[in-house]
Amino acid sequence: MKRTAVSLFLTALALLATAGPAGAHTKLESSDPAQGASLEAAPTQITLRFSELVKVETSKVTVTGPSASEWKVGALAAKGPVLTVPVEPVGPAGEYAVNYEVTSADGHSVSGTTRFTLTKEAAPAGAAPSSAPAVPNTPTTTVPTESADPRPQAAEDTSMPVWPWIVGAVVLLAIGVGAVLVRRRGNN
Repeated sequence: MKRTAVSLFLTALALLATAGPAGAHTKLESSDPAQGASLEAAPTQITLRFSELVKVETSKVTVTGPSASEWKVGALAAKGPVLTVPVEPVGPAGEYAVNYEVTSADGHSVSGTTRFTLTKEAAPAGAAPSSAPAVPNTPTTTVPTESADPRPQAAEDTSMPVWPWIVGAVVLLAIGVGAVLVRRRGNN
């Protein structure tokens, strides 16, 4: 019984020791367009800033919108913790999701989504400008406008939180201590 208690204690200690690094995966700190931004014109690139370096070769970014529209996404580039990807926007006005899956410097995969809204339809690349009043599929200027709320917004984080590991370790520790106490009472 004593061996079991010691084993449980060591297991709980190991879980606590590894809980810190498990929760230290990279996180999305900001994006451009910003989370929740409302834009009149579609951006020509997406920028994602992470809390640590990410590996470009194993990272993926997609942009999807209303009516299952999907933007063409170019080659990813990274400079430090900033990942940039050129995009060719096309689709109706509405909410768009920037879905990312990146590999952090420690080798763990992290994914999430940040959203923005286009208030006008995004025109396909190569469409000719017109002097006529705006009609569907008319090109728009590709300069993003600022969100009404200038504060940075956090993106959805889909990484596993650290608290389940801590709770599990505490429960295992309590079981171990309880087993030792029961064993001692049985010997007396």
